[in-house]
Amino acid sequence: MSENLMENRIDGAGLAASAAYAAALLADTEPDEGVISACEALWTALGDGEHFWQMSLYRLGHIDESPALRELAYVEDGQVILGSDVLPLYQIPLQIMEVDQCLAVHSSHCETWIPIRLGSVLTGVMVLTSLQRTTALSERDALTMAHILALGLIHLREVQDHKRTVQLLHAVTRLGHIISGSSGVRQLLKTFTDLTVRLLGFDRCTVFLYDPDGQTVTSAWYSALGEESRELEPPPALPQPAFTPQRLKTIPGIQVPVFQREVRVATVLVDNLFSNDPVPQGALEAVVDLTGQIGLALENLHLLERLQDSAIRDDLTKLYRAGYFHQTVSALLTEWQGDGQVGALLLIDVDHFKQVNDVYGHIVGDAALQQVASAISRRMDSVHIAARIGGDEFAVFMPDVDRDGATRRAAELQASFREQPILLPDGNFLDLTISVGIAVFPDDADAFVPLLQQSDQCMYRAKRRGRVLDRHAERSAEDMAT
Repeated sequence: MSENLMENRIDGAGLAASAAYAAALLADTEPDEGVISACEALWTALGDGEHFWQMSLYRLGHIDESPALRELAYVEDGQVILGSDVLPLYQIPLQIMEVDQCLAVHSSHCETWIPIRLGSVLTGVMVLTSLQRTTALSERDALTMAHILALGLIHLREVQDHKRTVQLLHAVTRLGHIISGSSGVRQLLKTFTDLTVRLLGFDRCTVFLYDPDGQTVTSAWYSALGEESRELEPPPALPQPAFTPQRLKTIPGIQVPVFQREVRVATVLVDNLFSNDPVPQGALEAVVDLTGQIGLALENLHLLERLQDSAIRDDLTKLYRAGYFHQTVSALLTEWQGDGQVGALLLIDVDHFKQVNDVYGHIVGDAALQQVASAISRRMDSVHIAARIGGDEFAVFMPDVDRDGATRRAAELQASFREQPILLPDGNFLDLTISVGIAVFPDDADAFVPLLQQSDQCMYRAKRRGRVLDRHAERSAEDMAT
């Protein structure tokens, strides 16, 4: 922009002094506070709205690994507002990029683009907007102001980058402590998704867990700005899952797979869908580091769950142990007192099982018990609690099932044994039958021990009466009612 196109009505010396003051503010003040104060000082020196109605200040940086101008702040009608606009370099006039001179762009208003350079290196750009066809600022004064500001912008970039690095380090450290201290998978995923949004500065965070083959999503946890972390039910499919960390193509974000022993067990997906802000510098490395910790934590938690599970499950049948069954059902019945809830307890005994061990041996006997437990599990709902409470005795507690429902379930179970013999390890089949005793809460008893005693009595009456459920169940109900 040539000198004769400008109407020099702004004090160049005063503007240079304000630029020096603004550069000091950018260098020695907290980043956001320094940007606001520096823009206020420059706006005042530029006439406080008398000559320009808008001023924008940009700093050169890197967005998604590509150089771009990021708006630090803009001033409109005297109000300084921290900016969020990002200008890729291909949108910047070539004259500004390569030559140390201002550029006036005329349309319905006049935009004056002022390159901010330190030597030959572009560090930022100031854009002044006026409704006049000419500007009140000379090119010489504009470039002098810009040269003075350059040192402040460079220092600001270093401060912001350092602050961001420290924030990420603190966030990663805190999240690392939380990950290592999690007591369960649900707590781990809930806390991680919540704090990733709050501490790493993303709009959303989702963690997808896979089944053992690493292909099918089995569960997902999600958190977003202003929302509580929650499990997504049903879990959504992850579009185009990656096997290496990579940036998303359509929105600012990244996805990072989590591996255990070369098997993908989870994927962490973070993005800025709402704000459309670019991924912060260093965030990819931070998320990659955290996913490594998540993988180790998941492995440890799964190991702990297996250990805890083995403590409450029978080694042979994988049904619950008697102690856990007693504790769980007792607590449930205590909670139900006076609530009008119903539930049925089935006590199941394999008929003449001692003969199986005597004739075929304990290896065949154990295999038969495993088959019996599998048959019981297949015919129970997910809310039912099944246990092995003795050598060949099993128990099932069925919440929200009355006497008729329990009788029908027991009949179906008995019929399945009559119709489908047990398959032995050598390929032969073994015919087994079962006897079932039924007791119903709260009609027959309002606590676990008496309920178990009632079902035990019914079961032995069933054995004496030929193990036919239809007859003995009805008789048992009559016996308990008298």
